[in-house]
Amino acid sequence: MSDATSSGSRPLGGATTSKDIFRADIQALRALAVLSVVAYHAGLPVFHGGFLGVDVFFVVSGFVITNVLVKERARSEAKGVVSREQPTHLATVGLALATGAVGLATSAYLLVLCQDHSLKAWGSAAMAKSCRAVLEGPSSKLLGIPTAALGVVFFVAMVGLSLPSMWRSTNRHLHVARATLSAIGFGVAMYLVYVQVFITAKLCLWCIVALGSALVLLAINLSEVPEVLGEHRTSLVDFYGRRIRRILPAATVVIIATVFCTYHWLAYITGGTVADDAKWVTSFVGNFHFAAIGTNYFTAQQPPSTLQQFWSLAVEEQFYLVWPLVFIVVGLVLPKVDLKLKLLGALVVIMASSLIWSI
Repeated sequence: MSDATSSGSRPLGGATTSKDIFRADIQALRALAVLSVVAYHAGLPVFHGGFLGVDVFFVVSGFVITNVLVKERARSEAKGVVSREQPTHLATVGLALATGAVGLATSAYLLVLCQDHSLKAWGSAAMAKSCRAVLEGPSSKLLGIPTAALGVVFFVAMVGLSLPSMWRSTNRHLHVARATLSAIGFGVAMYLVYVQVFITAKLCLWCIVALGSALVLLAINLSEVPEVLGEHRTSLVDFYGRRIRRILPAATVVIIATVFCTYHWLAYITGGTVADDAKWVTSFVGNFHFAAIGTNYFTAQQPPSTLQQFWSLAVEEQFYLVWPLVFIVVGLVLPKVDLKLKLLGALVVIMASSLIWSI
């Protein structure tokens, strides 16, 4: 469930080698957390701390990921800032253009899909029906404009701003504007996720593709902003690449095997329900989905899904999505203030806001 990277032996903010040193204390905490969860689910009378074990995992993950980000920034400081006059790496330009093209094609398809109901959908008819339910409702519009149309405009602009000549420009305002636009586009995509989860209770996989494209563009551009402003950079592309390599292969195997075994050994209807759960789980919004059906009058008494354990992975992935972005933004604010103090202040604000919201 948790990221496998261990924190180095130096204190927070210290530079280490690329090979992180094994931390026995962190691995011991992870082992105790796993054992408490397993014992809780096994029904052992002495163990009642299943959720506490999950909390320990979350805390350890937060510490490890923050340490990874801080150490990467420290390594960047040791290497020095790369001049903006040097051409941006070809892979970055290519990834930005390819991602923008995928997002543009997806948004254009969704826009046409909603305008022409006779259009044959890419994928199943049920998928097209879900996408239309998400995109045609009154909540799917912002300022009276369909979100699919906003997506087309956004990705057209991002493709134009991601041309090699734009990346090579020494105009700082251009790069900051591109990063700001990518943040706005990602915010609109997240609003569409909110519509899917809390309003329509339908999942449009093509909307998730557009969300992923907006996220990749945001990660690329936020990684570049510190360099543009003369600050040291933290590569979000590398960060998310490591998360994908560590989590997605194993999670995909488990999800596929679980759906197959549910169909094989449990009722066919149960298998269909779990297959629907799998769409939410693979999009890393399973926690919202399970919370929604758990509070539904008609589904609250049903047995838990065989994929319900993925709620904690969804929470962790959402943390991986938000915290690195917060880390970079905090690093840009008040550059002369120590990074650890700024992170501490951001955490205090976040925890206080969460407490007030909970009350």
